[in-house]
Amino acid sequence: FRVLDLNVNQKIGPQEWGAMFRGSGLATFREARMSFELLDLNRDGSVTLAEFQAALEGVAEIAGIDGLRKRLVSFGYTKSLQVLEIIEASGVDPSKLLSLEEFGAALCRIHVVEPNEHQAIFDNVRDRGDPTSKASVNDLMAALGSVGPWMLLEDLAERCHQKWDSADATWAGLGPGADGGSITLQAFERKLEKLGLKHIAAQKASRILDVDAGGELSRSELLSALALSRPTLHMEDFRRKVQQRYRSIEAIFRESFEHMENEELNNDDDMRLSCDEFAEILEALDFSRRETSYLFWLADANGTKRLTLYEFFRGVKLFVPSCMVEALRLQGLARHARISDLFRHCGISWEKRLGPKAFAQLLQKLDIKCEDPHDAFDFLDVRSCGSISIREVVATLQNVMPGTKERSTLWECDRRAEKDVKNYLAPLHQTVTALKTTMKQDIEEDTPSLLERSSVCSRTERRRSSNRLAFNKTDLGFYLAQETFQRI
Repeated sequence: FRVLDLNVNQKIGPQEWGAMFRGSGLATFREARMSFELLDLNRDGSVTLAEFQAALEGVAEIAGIDGLRKRLVSFGYTKSLQVLEIIEASGVDPSKLLSLEEFGAALCRIHVVEPNEHQAIFDNVRDRGDPTSKASVNDLMAALGSVGPWMLLEDLAERCHQKWDSADATWAGLGPGADGGSITLQAFERKLEKLGLKHIAAQKASRILDVDAGGELSRSELLSALALSRPTLHMEDFRRKVQQRYRSIEAIFRESFEHMENEELNNDDDMRLSCDEFAEILEALDFSRRETSYLFWLADANGTKRLTLYEFFRGVKLFVPSCMVEALRLQGLARHARISDLFRHCGISWEKRLGPKAFAQLLQKLDIKCEDPHDAFDFLDVRSCGSISIREVVATLQNVMPGTKERSTLWECDRRAEKDVKNYLAPLHQTVTALKTTMKQDIEEDTPSLLERSSVCSRTERRRSSNRLAFNKTDLGFYLAQETFQRI
């Protein structure tokens, strides 16, 4: 983007865009102009960095569920539940198991048209341990829920964005009104129902937002949760980064405050840290200060510029809710090669709908330890319908971490490492081979002339010439080697 931005105004104009294409010969003037108009989403005559990134992500190949979410965000989807609404409106039963061809036809409805992308998404959603398995649209939604924020809060954030134009207006509409302070959960649920949420979804939203189980909801809790749930393309990679490092984030804070007990660590309101202090701790996990400050700003809805550890981790869990089922995934993979194998012989049909109590009993039957089964159930119930199926649980847990979930064997790891080393050293190997060949050719070219001169000399001179020849060979080889490596 900086290369194309010739006048350094953080925007690319049609002249700059056309100059790049005409200079490189990649497109005609007409093609360059058409591509520019496609990138200029708001039709203001220029392409911003956000529009440029959206275009790149829009054409990037989808290899997994996280790639699908990026595609949706780049195409302007404001919530993941739009996928379900669009596919369901086309006449597809979301609970019906679909073959690859049927599944691909459903994906075409949401602008995913390449067969190889259909295959990649289908493989990440279905039971990979069964070659004949199929997948439903509900399974796809469960998988999408594993790589984004809370779908319910994402939906709520979009409803609030459409109805109110600012954070203050949102709190005025959903808060306690003129009384100020906090709002009770019962009153908040009634306001959510007026906003269009079903009763069961309103109750679930209250449970998610009331993290401290205080029975009331503050302005900070509501607004920070809504801000963390809004889809933003430039934060998707950061979301995955936080997801992958969540356990390490917990560990490094406990190490930094090892003198404090768990209860003190979570509830000490006197110990508030600034953004710089959080950034200093998280630098060890390869988080830039810019990334930490963005997450800090989203969690600090009141603008106090200082957060307790409890408030910070509340923001992290709202930003990456999949961390609540990470322990379930790790326990499953510790016993089986695939997540699906954990539920293979559980004795319950994968299509049967399970409520919170039945889900907790299933975990107990499988000897899977879970600190709060009800919170895990709320996360797995991405459509907020009050029930889940084992098929949806498998689809979610398979995609909690982006990419394949199958553990590689030791032989596969060694082969991959050997291949990577060869690829990494290939340019150096070619350079050394060329160097040896050049040195050998140059030495052989100089040798005949030296031998001819030595033939007319006396035996003593011949001996001296031979010594000079050996010296010349060594000196020439050293000179060529030195010159070549300086050039490299």
